[in-house]
Amino acid sequence: QGSRISAEGDAQFIAKNSVDFGVAVHTQSQQASTKSSGFSLDGTAKYVAGVHTQRENGDTSLRQEVGTQISIGGKSTTIAEKGDITLKGTTFVSNDKNILQANNGDVKLLTAETTDRSTQMRKGHSVGEAAISDTERFFGYNRTRMNQDGEQITHKGSQLASLNSTVDVYAGKDYLQTASEVLAKEKVNINAQNIIINNAINHQDNSYSESDLKIGQFSRVKSPIIDLINTIEGAVKNDKASDRLKAANVMSVAAQGYNLYNSISKMATKDPKSNTYLLRVESGSGVAHSRQSQEGLADISVGSRINAKDINLIARGDDKQKANEKGERQLGSINLTHTDLTSRDEQGKRIQDSSIMLTGNKLNIQAGETHTQFKGRNQSVGVEVGMAATVGAQTGVGVYARVGGSSGKEDGESKTYQASHLDAQTVTLNSQGDTNLLGSQVKGNTVNANVGGKLNIESLQDEERFKTKSSGGGLEVEFGFGNNWSVSGYGNASKGTTHRKQVNEQAGIFAEEGGYHINAQNVHLKGGAIASTNPTNSKLATNKLTFEDIQNESSSSAASASISGSIKESKEKWVDNET
Repeated sequence: QGSRISAEGDAQFIAKNSVDFGVAVHTQSQQASTKSSGFSLDGTAKYVAGVHTQRENGDTSLRQEVGTQISIGGKSTTIAEKGDITLKGTTFVSNDKNILQANNGDVKLLTAETTDRSTQMRKGHSVGEAAISDTERFFGYNRTRMNQDGEQITHKGSQLASLNSTVDVYAGKDYLQTASEVLAKEKVNINAQNIIINNAINHQDNSYSESDLKIGQFSRVKSPIIDLINTIEGAVKNDKASDRLKAANVMSVAAQGYNLYNSISKMATKDPKSNTYLLRVESGSGVAHSRQSQEGLADISVGSRINAKDINLIARGDDKQKANEKGERQLGSINLTHTDLTSRDEQGKRIQDSSIMLTGNKLNIQAGETHTQFKGRNQSVGVEVGMAATVGAQTGVGVYARVGGSSGKEDGESKTYQASHLDAQTVTLNSQGDTNLLGSQVKGNTVNANVGGKLNIESLQDEERFKTKSSGGGLEVEFGFGNNWSVSGYGNASKGTTHRKQVNEQAGIFAEEGGYHINAQNVHLKGGAIASTNPTNSKLATNKLTFEDIQNESSSSAASASISGSIKESKEKWVDNET
């Protein structure tokens, strides 16, 4: 379990019952809890005293399975007389032949699993002064809350390899390979009652929520000059930005500089309609509330692979099974999910004179599925009443009031398929019953299919959905002493949805110059294809051929609404109504 075994010559692993190359399990956990409270006095601050309390808890745990590593310089033979042969997250490499033989049991190539979990919680309360930004200060009661949870599960598959010869696997019962690899320079032969080669799912799940509440006194300074200085300073300090980002910063500086020039020009002309200002100082009492949450989930398919010059999979079935209607002993099934059977060399090129052959009762070759989901929620509210002093086109002192609002909602979901692929110089499919190609492809210079039942080829559609919804708010009331008064409105609402269904990889049999040679009782194509670059050397013989189309879909919709109103009055008695 989790050990390392090495031999320069041949090696044998023989057991009366089972042979289990297991895993060592490492576990790690950590818990942290902090609680703090304090009292502060600062004679230089406007508000001298402050108190705070905060509590934070965090938990993390890690469970990691580590597989065995076996390196054999010669030939390797593993035999289980009565039980199973199991490789879990195991790397098993032989320079010569690599033989697994479970006379009366299963042969299983499984994954080692790592699970990582974490939770964090923080709560805080404070009364005192706080800096919201360089130009905004707050004094009063502040409450913060944060919760975060996450879980991640990943898989590391087994690897069974022969560097210079063949891999031979015999199972008295079934052969199971999950998210693992079988590699050989020459041949891979697998013989079992049933053959299942499938995928594993890497899982990730995260949630985050945060809430912030402020009740008290807000003070801020607004000025286009300060905005321009901050932009220039940020552009100068950001030495790690790309050239495109730097160019965008320069454009932003130029735009803000123009706006500042425009504001000064309006003030110089004393335009009574202008509400521009050079400097504005606000101080008011109010409530600010904010809340946001996010949830994300991802289930990602991790496939299996077999690569060799020649690949031969035989599902011989149970010896006790009765003969079928043709008088033949019924074979077993071969099920491939997100599995690549390929004949490639070190440069990734197809090996000359390579072959893949599958023989069984039913052949199911299908795609794996990856699923992602996202949810986001936002909320904000604000109420504030205070005094403001403005220097600009409308210099003066006044009283202002604000009412806020806002909300937000986002939902997204996607489903994508990862195809199975069979690719060699010659590919042969032999099935007593049905052969199903679901979201998967068979490619070869020559493709042969002898199907005793139905040949079903179906493409699968990836699907994406995204929905967003938001609202708004507003209202500002302001009047000055001896100058102007202004009532404003605002509003907003938006809604959007997108939906897409698309075949990204068409299922089918794709032959080259050798053509395809297919014999089947029935053939059904649902968005699938049977094609060859040499149709004159291709043949399809069937009693019934049916077709079914798949419609790709893409749609989006958006709706928006906005209401805005403004009433202003100055000494010149000018009134503007805007809706």
